[in-house]
Amino acid sequence: MRRQLEHMAVLAELDAVTLHVLPNAVGAHAALASGFSILDFGDLGEPDLVYVEHTVGALMLDKEDEVARAKVAFERVLSDALDPAESLALIRGLAGEVSPSEGECRG
Repeated sequence: MRRQLEHMAVLAELDAVTLHVLPNAVGAHAALASGFSILDFGDLGEPDLVYVEHTVGALMLDKEDEVARAKVAFERVLSDALDPAESLALIRGLAGEVSPSEGECRG
């Protein structure tokens, strides 16, 4: 687990990566039921999409109202998350607390 946290910290330093940690203390949040990704195609002229993973598969949503609801949910989650600097500090702190072999698979 320590190596995973250290790897996340390295990736968080990349210009193309913005890392936000959602603390457990937040409790129930807008994305608790399932993970989702918002696909924004920018200047390509394609509509935004939402990819939703669930227990038995996944969905691709393209209706404007569905995409808008997903964007609102994302903004809610983001507002509860730590900012990138706080997130990176938390990850580095946790990495320092975990022993090098803790959580690693044996076998």
